[in-house]
Amino acid sequence: MTTFHTTQRDAKTSSNCVLAVEYCFLQHALAGESRDAYNAGRDGWNFDLFTLNDDYGIVTGYRSMSRAATHEVNDYPELRAELKTFDDECRGLRYADRVGLKDKLIAILDKHLKQQKAA
Repeated sequence: MTTFHTTQRDAKTSSNCVLAVEYCFLQHALAGESRDAYNAGRDGWNFDLFTLNDDYGIVTGYRSMSRAATHEVNDYPELRAELKTFDDECRGLRYADRVGLKDKLIAILDKHLKQQKAA
């Protein structure tokens, strides 16, 4: 899959709900996924965009994620805790064992953000 440069505005509108997480927060859960886009500027790389489906996208990086997202993980303590636990469970999984992780991640996001998707 080809990765392309994106703007903050385009990242924000790439899915119905774009969640901003800090760099390496979901590194194990997203290890089997390829980034769809990235953003870089004068100071270098800012963030990567992972599109899970039409409903959810995740931006992860150092800078500008809050402007490129519709939601921030730090605003949802229960979601943050569940994602952290899920990421810890994904640590050390072999590639063959990663089947279904994307669906589990989407289920966690549905559980916590389903009502906010349309907003």
